[in-house]
Amino acid sequence: MNPIAPDAPRYRVTGRVVDDLTRAPIPHAAVRLEGICRAPETTGQPARDHWPIDAVSDEEGKFVFENVPAITVNLTAHQDGYQQIWPFRRTADDPIGTYSIGADTGSITLRLAPSPSISGAVRGPDGRAMPHAWVTLWCYRTWAGWRRLEYCNSLEAAADGSYRFEPLQPGRYALVAAAWLAKQEPPERDAQGRTVGYVPVRYPASPESGADSFMEIAEGQQARVDFELHRQEMHRISGAVSGREQWPPTIDVVDGSGSKSYVVKMGLVCCGFEAWVPSGRFRLESQFTSGDGEFIGSLPVEVANTDIEGVVFRLGRRTSAEIPIKITAAPANDADAIRQAWYLQSIDLKPNGYAETGPQSTQAGWMRDTGAARTESIQVLPGSYAVALTATGNVYAQSISSGGTDLLREPLVVNPGDTPDVIHLIVAEGAIAEGVTRREGNPVRAWVYAVPAQADARLLQAIGSDADGKFRLQGLAPARYLFFASDVEVPLDMHNAAELEYWQRRGQSLTLQAGKTALLELRVNGP
Repeated sequence: MNPIAPDAPRYRVTGRVVDDLTRAPIPHAAVRLEGICRAPETTGQPARDHWPIDAVSDEEGKFVFENVPAITVNLTAHQDGYQQIWPFRRTADDPIGTYSIGADTGSITLRLAPSPSISGAVRGPDGRAMPHAWVTLWCYRTWAGWRRLEYCNSLEAAADGSYRFEPLQPGRYALVAAAWLAKQEPPERDAQGRTVGYVPVRYPASPESGADSFMEIAEGQQARVDFELHRQEMHRISGAVSGREQWPPTIDVVDGSGSKSYVVKMGLVCCGFEAWVPSGRFRLESQFTSGDGEFIGSLPVEVANTDIEGVVFRLGRRTSAEIPIKITAAPANDADAIRQAWYLQSIDLKPNGYAETGPQSTQAGWMRDTGAARTESIQVLPGSYAVALTATGNVYAQSISSGGTDLLREPLVVNPGDTPDVIHLIVAEGAIAEGVTRREGNPVRAWVYAVPAQADARLLQAIGSDADGKFRLQGLAPARYLFFASDVEVPLDMHNAAELEYWQRRGQSLTLQAGKTALLELRVNGP
């Protein structure tokens, strides 16, 4: 960090804080200007030059900072009930609070989004409040083109049955209400002697097709979701756990909504269990640590209006497997192409149809003197994985295989105790797509996407065009792609045909050739 001369010019930084929805000023917002610089003291020793600086916006939302040197600063505003915009709606030219101060710095507008919320009440079939019921919030997210379902929060309903989630980010959510989250006693019996219990309720309810549905929450929206819980006849699942001989394991029964609010009782003698559920499809799940190791297990169970006995729930030790990776090139001996294969990324495919980010290859291997291959490895736990190549240059994954499995088309399945085959990755020269993004004929900054018609082992990442609208994508497979441009980042699930259909009507489809450059002009669209 170079010192700032005492006689260096200083500038007046002004701006406004406004509501993103109404464009109305936000008074009394806390505004902070942060910059890292040094100025000499009277002793001539460098010292920190009074950073950060704080201000408060006036009744018109205006703020002022005096005597700011020509440096790069981070400028942010905070107010109760509001939040930053870029985490959920980032434009290609969004400075994310970073500004260069100088003679040409104009008035700066800081936009804050009003925070949304979801609230409501949980009641029983008689309309009475159900205090101590629990509501769980699930968040739908995407990562590099894969959909994710994340646990966000759980709240216990108040005495009047009410709950409230705030502040939230705009996005897609689902809620599940249950009479309780953990209970060990068997359900009660009704007047007819049937075993009955409260069943969790999901909102929005999943359609019959089995795909999940979500509620879309916009910035500033105050949504209300009320629940009414009902008792249903419960059926007993009983059996034993195999795979360990000492202390009883922990078992959850998970339904299609992700709820684990079902009674599971472990026997006094290891390792019998009993569970009570309504008719439907469920999974027995276990993942725990004890004195004799870590264990994991999953078993689908379908209940059709009857008890089920004699279920054998097998557990396996939760130990990671090291999978060797061998990277070669086509044509052979292309050492430069091998070096451009940066790392192999695993994507953990969950039984509920969602994905999570898995580990990367270690990059701890070595390059042979001939440059013909590179070896490294990846550590994975038991599960099912897709794999993707992250490269630094114009190379793509021509093939990825393990034993007889084509990992471009099929998942890598790792069972407890497996010794997986080597993953063989062959890289080759890719295709390039470059061009200009335009709105109403004028070049503008935008996010550019290339979505393959078939899996190409790439993570879906947006590329930002520059101030002249120019962009360049490389490392694409010689295949057909859908190209489109958007003024904001798109949380796209590239495996969802309905989402892709929207962009197919607004983008361009083009078949690329290895070693060639395709030219495009893309019209900028909003999501």
